[in-house]
Amino acid sequence: MQDQSDLQKQLLEDFEYKDGTLYWKKKGRSRIMGKALGSHDKDGYLQMCYRYKTLRIHRLIFAMHHGYFPEIVDHIDGNIFNNKIDNLRGATFLQNNYNTGISKRNTTGVKGVCWKQKKQRYLASCKVNGKAFELGYFKLIEDAAKAIEEFRKKHHGEFARHK
Repeated sequence: MQDQSDLQKQLLEDFEYKDGTLYWKKKGRSRIMGKALGSHDKDGYLQMCYRYKTLRIHRLIFAMHHGYFPEIVDHIDGNIFNNKIDNLRGATFLQNNYNTGISKRNTTGVKGVCWKQKKQRYLASCKVNGKAFELGYFKLIEDAAKAIEEFRKKHHGEFARHK
């Protein structure tokens, strides 16, 4: 590996990575060799204290492989417990929001689609760069779902998530 950043060199020196999990390479006062690193924070992400900072494990894994910390490290499949490097990508705050799952408050089962009682139709809506777009009202939920999926593919690209 050429042109590794100092950060990446240090991470590779300190940690061993196996299938989405980090382990200490060196023994220390409170280091237990062979034990997976991290404890869950209030949001469920694995975190640890490293060089006097509390960092999330998926950020360390990303930096270990790529040599930098992006604004956000996005879990491609939306599973915060899947810290395998092929499931992590650098993202902006907006891109990470595009990749969020369906809201718990959603009653239609389709992300971006809600029922409008007054019109007796399904409304498909979506945000792009913070601006809200209403794609229209649909009699059938399948039509609303198709419209929102096509819109997301076009405007959210690889970060489009439909469920």
